[in-house]
Amino acid sequence: MKKTILLLLTLLLSIVIYSQDVWLRSSRHAYSLYNSSTEQFMPWSDWKPVSILIYVDGDNDIVHINNELMQKFYLNNPVTEAEKIDEDGDTYTSYLYTAYDEQNLRCFLVLQAWNTYNLCHVYVYYRDIKYVYECVTIDTE
Repeated sequence: MKKTILLLLTLLLSIVIYSQDVWLRSSRHAYSLYNSSTEQFMPWSDWKPVSILIYVDGDNDIVHINNELMQKFYLNNPVTEAEKIDEDGDTYTSYLYTAYDEQNLRCFLVLQAWNTYNLCHVYVYYRDIKYVYECVTIDTE
C-alpha cells in the first residue's frame, strides 16, 4: 500500500511539473560561489530567511522566481528525471533541466520533490554561482 501511494504521488508530481502551473513558497535559501583559484565551488552558505514565491508555468516551460531580481528561467527539455534517496533515507524525485534566463545566460535548473512530505528544493546553477530555495507547494484552489 505504501509503495502504491508513493508511486501515485510521484506520478502526480510528474504531471504537475510537466503540464500544470505550480506555486511554491520559499522561506529560506542558500548559495555557493565558484572559486577560480581552486576551480571548485565553495561550501554552501548558511540558510538565509526569505519570503519568495516561485511560479512554475508548466504549459510554457517557464519558472518565475519572484525575488528582488524577479528572475525568469526558460526551461529546455529535461535532461534527467531520477528517483533518489537522501541521507535520511527519504525518497525524492529530481528533475534536471538546461535553461536560460532573461539575459540569455545558460544555466541548469534542478527541481527536487520529496514524496513523503510537502517539501521541494529549487536549484539554479550558473558557471560562477549556484543557489537553492527550500520550498513548499501552495494550494491555489
